[in-house]
Amino acid sequence: MDQKKLRKQILKVLGQVNKHNNEIELSPVPTKFLVVGNTSISCGVNYDDLEEIFTKFDAGVNFIVYPAGRSYSFVIFTNCENATTALQQIQGTIPDTLKKYDKTFVPFIGSYVKSIPKEIFNQNKLFPTGMKIVKDFINEKDSEELIKYIEQLAEKDGNTLKNRTVLHFGYKFNYDSNCALEQATPIPPQLEALIRKLIFGKVLNGQIPDQITINIYEENQGIPFHVDTHSAFGNQILSLSLLSDVVMQFKDCTNPAIMRDVLLDKNCLLVMEEDSRYKWKHGILSRKYDINPITNRIVKRQKRISITFRKVQSTKCECKFIEYCDWDRNGEMAIPADDKKGKHLESTYVQEVYENIADHFDETRYSQWKAVSNFIDGLAPYSVLLDLGCGNGKYLIREDNLIKIGSDLCFNLCRIASKKKCDVVQGDILNLPFKHDLADAVISIAVIHHMSTEARRIQAFQQLANVLKVGGRGCVTVWAMDQKASQYEIMRSNKDEEEETISDCSLLRVHNGKQFSQQDMLVPWQKDKTGEQQFLRYYHMFVEGELEKLVNKVDGLEVIEVILEQGNYIVTFQKNC
Repeated sequence: MDQKKLRKQILKVLGQVNKHNNEIELSPVPTKFLVVGNTSISCGVNYDDLEEIFTKFDAGVNFIVYPAGRSYSFVIFTNCENATTALQQIQGTIPDTLKKYDKTFVPFIGSYVKSIPKEIFNQNKLFPTGMKIVKDFINEKDSEELIKYIEQLAEKDGNTLKNRTVLHFGYKFNYDSNCALEQATPIPPQLEALIRKLIFGKVLNGQIPDQITINIYEENQGIPFHVDTHSAFGNQILSLSLLSDVVMQFKDCTNPAIMRDVLLDKNCLLVMEEDSRYKWKHGILSRKYDINPITNRIVKRQKRISITFRKVQSTKCECKFIEYCDWDRNGEMAIPADDKKGKHLESTYVQEVYENIADHFDETRYSQWKAVSNFIDGLAPYSVLLDLGCGNGKYLIREDNLIKIGSDLCFNLCRIASKKKCDVVQGDILNLPFKHDLADAVISIAVIHHMSTEARRIQAFQQLANVLKVGGRGCVTVWAMDQKASQYEIMRSNKDEEEETISDCSLLRVHNGKQFSQQDMLVPWQKDKTGEQQFLRYYHMFVEGELEKLVNKVDGLEVIEVILEQGNYIVTFQKNC
């Protein structure tokens, strides 16, 4: 293969890698890390093949492999010399090991990389808080008898769903409402024996299960990601695995990019409480292979049975995870309907949050919106510009010949901006600490979308109008409901999950990284890669035409232009009287 074509193929492999991890870079000099294209299970290459191919170059070689959706693998050698020898031998070839198969393979394309996504795999070995596994909960003899009994029941009474066959006992699970209120076949003695084992084994936390769902999976079947409805069931979900091992994935509801791969061994009992019960989705991907998160080896799926134990709940949930719950906690988590409730919500989910994340916010918020920069560049020399909600002062530190003053309700952000030699004052955009008719121009960047009622959003624009001189202009940015073209959507998109159907839009919901499902949401801020430090910020997402309508409701203001830039609506306006 000529060098030009080879280079093109290497860049193609890197492009595939960067779709999943944009931190991986090619190395111009040899390293002990290789990324090798056309080496995955989807290309017909299994883990044993990789071992046979690469261990002859390095007995201590290791791999990062993927079960589906990726055509590459990472190969980790003990030193650069072995990696160099291997790359020279396999580059652009189909290794002899693969020629024994009656299949068509594509030549291996490899390159040195500076690093591997090791931290992701280390992170994935951690269990979500509140999750535990009891290995060998039942012995092999009892397991075999139980399997035989279940298979006989399934032949007679099994209900076939899209992804699996199910049986219900005690109460029938309703897949439309995700509840279990209708009584079903009583729990049989064989399953009652398992409940007694849970009791005597001190696994239960005080609630005795009265609803059982049995799922029977063929080798390529799974179950969609979900959280068992908070109010429908108690604070403990238990699941017994039979017949074979499987990898269950857990995804943080606030950021589905934070995942935990959990190996469920045959005959083990999975126990979910606390975060793992209420704040993490769990599911099993529909595929024929899994990656064992402990050994990192590819494992072929086999038929599997799970028995899930739950306690049906007749009262509303009282868990501590109120933002993720399925009811509004007597209005506490409802979208505010008046000023008092709006002020309370903003105090908790805007003001307190920014005080906590101010330093991290400063580290990550330094680029300027093009439209905002153009607006500022268009101001006459020595104009007075007020930056209302100035944050860390990124627009105040610009080198220009303007007189700039900033204000922000967050004390810690004011402190940060002040250290940058900015002129700032702590102030509320709903009650600005400035004289009327003071400014030639005002900007308010990513602030008004934190106002939780329309009246408070209009009040904010009225305050902007008050401090503007007649003839003065303003520029305001807010988040748009439509994020399809934004870097935020690209960064946090997760196309493997099914879209959720939202039936109650009066309840504040936590954004899960996909398209916004409603206008008023709690959006996560993550302070570290592990996801342990998370904060939820309130946002009102604007729809097309909404922003200019707000401006037009304030006497004396006239809209000049509204544009959509990177998932933000940006309005410029003028005060005419």
